[in-house]
Order: sequence, then C-alpha cells, then structure tokens
Amino acid sequence: KYVDRETSFTAKIDTGASLCIFKHEIAEELGIEVENSEIAQRVRNANGDIFKVFGHFVTIEIGDFEFECLVYFAGNFVAANVFGKRGFLDKFRIAIDDNEGKLFLSEYN
Repeated sequence: KYVDRETSFTAKIDTGASLCIFKHEIAEELGIEVENSEIAQRVRNANGDIFKVFGHFVTIEIGDFEFECLVYFAGNFVAANVFGKRGFLDKFRIAIDDNEGKLFLSEYN
C-alpha cells in the first residue's frame, strides 16, 4: 500500500539479499515515481550485474501482519520481487514446512 493505492503481487524470501527489492512495475501500480527518491544506491545481484534502486516507504500486508517498510524499486529490469534482510527478515521469525509447502511467520520481539 502507498497513500491511497494498493496492489497485490508475489515475492520471494531471499535470505542472501540485504534489501527488499521490487520490480519497477509495482511502483507504477502504486503511483510511486521511482526515481523521485533521496534514498538511492547501486546494488549487485547474484549474477554480478549492478543496477540502481530507489527507496520508498510503503505499507506491506502479509496475512495478519501489516507494517511500514523501506523497500527499493529497481530503476530497470529485475527478475523477481524479493524480501531481504532489512525491512522484512529482521522483523519476523520464519519457519518453512517444505513437505506441506507452508510458511509460518511470527513477529520478532
């Protein structure tokens, strides 16, 4: 959610990612001008490609949890939306039941 707009999308949990990075298209759906940010940096993906991302505060809703999060939107193409350490993994304890295909979240206190 951002201001008065919201969208739904899927994202992967990436324990190796430092940041939460989403596709440019998600920002467009929320009415966010990606490059209009004072929080920008260059990041490197697992393939070694370097690209620029722009930070914006949004509200994330997952199941029963809703929280404000600094996420980064890619200035150009990224393959997937990912939840990384800062802003997501540092907020939750996570358990994965691979046999059942379930993910369990609880707030990290």
